[in-house]
Amino acid sequence: MNVKLKQYWFNIKNSLWFLPTLMALSAAALAFGVVKLDARVTYDELPIDWFLYGGQRDGARSVLSTIASSMVTIAGVTFSITLVALTMASSQFGPRLLRNFIADKGNQFVIGTFISTFIYSLIVLLTIRGSGEDEFVPKISVVLAFLVAVFSLGVLIYFIHHVSTSIQADYVIKSSYQDFQKIKTESMPSEERKVEQESIQEALQQIQTDYKLQTEMYLQTSGYVQRIDYEASCSWALEHNAVLEWLVYPGVFATMHHFYARVYHQAALPQKTLEKLQAFVKIDYQRTPNQDLLFPLNQIVEVGVRALSPGINDPHTAITCLHWLGAALTDIATSQLPSAILKDTNGVVSVVRRQVGYQAIVDACFDHFRVYARSNMYVAAEVLQALKKPLILTKNSEYQRALKDMATSIYKESLQEHGDQVPQVMKTDYREIMRLGS
Repeated sequence: MNVKLKQYWFNIKNSLWFLPTLMALSAAALAFGVVKLDARVTYDELPIDWFLYGGQRDGARSVLSTIASSMVTIAGVTFSITLVALTMASSQFGPRLLRNFIADKGNQFVIGTFISTFIYSLIVLLTIRGSGEDEFVPKISVVLAFLVAVFSLGVLIYFIHHVSTSIQADYVIKSSYQDFQKIKTESMPSEERKVEQESIQEALQQIQTDYKLQTEMYLQTSGYVQRIDYEASCSWALEHNAVLEWLVYPGVFATMHHFYARVYHQAALPQKTLEKLQAFVKIDYQRTPNQDLLFPLNQIVEVGVRALSPGINDPHTAITCLHWLGAALTDIATSQLPSAILKDTNGVVSVVRRQVGYQAIVDACFDHFRVYARSNMYVAAEVLQALKKPLILTKNSEYQRALKDMATSIYKESLQEHGDQVPQVMKTDYREIMRLGS
């Protein structure tokens, strides 16, 4: 699937209207199906005829009208509650976290339930016709509408509980952490596919020696790189006997008229062939949690930094953020980051890609907290705790160096600010961090 179509599908399925639309269409199909069933069955022969609607045409219309009008009212209340929750989330956690609430399948299901019940009742209502012996009252459909309405009341109770839970900081932080885990699982190589990490510099030197021509590809728009189709670019490079070097990666902001890729090739390539590379990269106005490993971590950091601001002053939420950031670093500590060198089946380099390393991940997690850790010893102590957890597990020297460098910076800045007032537990943690991996 084209990378832009993949991104469009990601945006659609995470929109607030997608699931409710599917549910509404399903409700319409169900209504027509059950009405047809009503037209064909003989109610006296059914074993549950005692449970079927036993009234006349006007009574059935009254029941269905009541259900339909009440569902519209409840749907309006639901939208109002959702907007209030979005406003509170935006002011407390930041506007970038609104995506989590909009993409929440629980909220979408609730809205879809009320709209579906309304549509089902309305369609069944329109099928009631005739009078006297020619009167048609779909008894099964009316009973089903009643059951769906009762179910909708249960969904309303669930919605109130779900909204009150979803605007809590702990829930928001855990949601971002789950996004991180999903991206990590999709991007990290499996055990059987792990390869030796190669130096990008050495690989590029060899490529420049083997290929005499190189062409820079320029962007036609500015924005955030949301997704890159590396598999398709490998196939393209193999087809044209070239090597493609990506100079951007998911999450980075790319500007117009700057080149995003460099092609190494032996023979001249037509401009139309080179322009096909544009289809392998999707650029838009915002970052999304597709291939961007830092995006969910930045969301957690934003919640923590806002909590430490003087206007909110909620250190407990910030400490919770540090706990989950430490868990994220621990998840990667025993893993191998994806190789930047992609090869074909014959072992020939096809693509060289830019990507974030462990150092960049550590910096993204704690650089913003350093400002507050300098004046708040308790925040600094929690940062050291978060750094110690992955150090206990990892045997990768690059990972150990990145974690120890951050711990040293945090500790020295805190020591410079507070001197002998630095708590003993912080000194102990720092000494343990320096011993780990030695």
